[in-house]
Amino acid sequence: MHGFVFAPNNLISNVREAFDSAHLELKFIPSYQPSHFFGVPQIPRLEWRQSPGEESEVLHVSGCKSRLMHHQIKAIQFIQRSKSDVVSIPFEIWHHPDNCWVKDVFQSAVERGSVDTGIDFNAKGCIIADDMGLGKTLTTLSAIQLSKKDAMMFLNQTNIQENVMRTSATLIVCPLSTLDNWKNEINIHFAGGTLPFRVFYGRERFKIEFDEIKSLAIVLATYEAISTPAKSSCTQPEGPSEQSHSRPVYSNLGKIEWFRIVLDEAQ
Repeated sequence: MHGFVFAPNNLISNVREAFDSAHLELKFIPSYQPSHFFGVPQIPRLEWRQSPGEESEVLHVSGCKSRLMHHQIKAIQFIQRSKSDVVSIPFEIWHHPDNCWVKDVFQSAVERGSVDTGIDFNAKGCIIADDMGLGKTLTTLSAIQLSKKDAMMFLNQTNIQENVMRTSATLIVCPLSTLDNWKNEINIHFAGGTLPFRVFYGRERFKIEFDEIKSLAIVLATYEAISTPAKSSCTQPEGPSEQSHSRPVYSNLGKIEWFRIVLDEAQ
């Protein structure tokens, strides 16, 4: 369970002692915004005590200006394991002793005809479900930056699909309400040019070309933008020919094989 603790400045030490005596941990929140809490500021990061074992745990992310918290490093490691060819996260979840109830729920769903009996234990990907305010956006962006080498290897692989262009970029699909937050997080936490991105939304989506996507790390798009057909008098490209690479993408995101797709607020 997570929550926020507010206290007058002169009682901060008392609050900490009370939590320590109850063996409850207080943590710094990287994405805390005072404007959301009547202007109440958070104690500066340097004044926070680290938990045992966290002090020596540092993950260097090239171009990232912020230090990742312990739980963010663990989340990044989870993301990296979820795409491994050696580790099967679905298999681990299925056979974990604490998850016997999952099998019961699954069997019930099979009997109702809601799902098939087969389970793909080789499925890749994961869900990052930390509570609001724990820095999931920074975690995701850091994972993208750390996987740039893998992304370039993916780009250079032989493309076996016809009329599909492969890119090393990550497509992030989000609600319009969080679009600005993604842009702000990139600009706040990463040095300029570290994670080059474009926004596929509104009139801007008519200006993005296939060639440009190849040089980007991230394309930000809203759910509405990718589901609404773009109206334009221009002819849309039929595939990854040299001529089509210099043409706008429009609503042809389906003709692109992305290295990674992130769905924000996917619930």
